[in-house]
Amino acid sequence: MSEAAPSIVDEIRRKSLADAKALTSMAERVAEREIELATKRIKKREEAAQAELEALLVTERSLAQAQAAAEAARIELETRQQLVDDLLDEVLKRLAEMPRDESYAAVLEGFIREAIEGLGEKEAAVFTSERDREFLSSAGRFERIAANVRSAPGANITLSGSSIKASGGAVVSTPDGRLSYYNTFDEIAYRRRSELRGLVAKELFG
Repeated sequence: MSEAAPSIVDEIRRKSLADAKALTSMAERVAEREIELATKRIKKREEAAQAELEALLVTERSLAQAQAAAEAARIELETRQQLVDDLLDEVLKRLAEMPRDESYAAVLEGFIREAIEGLGEKEAAVFTSERDREFLSSAGRFERIAANVRSAPGANITLSGSSIKASGGAVVSTPDGRLSYYNTFDEIAYRRRSELRGLVAKELFG
């Protein structure tokens, strides 16, 4: 009995060690598999995060490019408009400085006729710049224009003693000042500014 006992104990110890090794080996395999699966999951998450980051960067880059293009277009438009406005201002300046001669008197008469027709009144006062008023007051120019206006549009006009600020042209008003027709270079340029901008921009920029 005492001789067999060590053998049983030894056998139990041996089986226990074998079972422990088997369990340890199984645990190691399970751990390796879990680590492998976890590594794959982490890698997928990293890839997804990287793809999301790249997509975000592409979106941000596209947005930045679109914003830059819009800003460039805005600056280009403002620059073109400023160039056109500067050119129109230069044209008005040159018109103000143009010689006051008989050719200009004919231009003024045409402006006054158009204003009288637009006003639709039989009595009217003509307002011009101080320079033009002095020009019309000399050599009987206004009297000739008034006679032509009476015979064509059929209105009596007088030259006002007051002057206006204008590059050229005239403002025609009813005697009571209730109605006025602005036919100065400045007003015409203002009314047709958009059209003139388009024409000038086409000439400048094609």
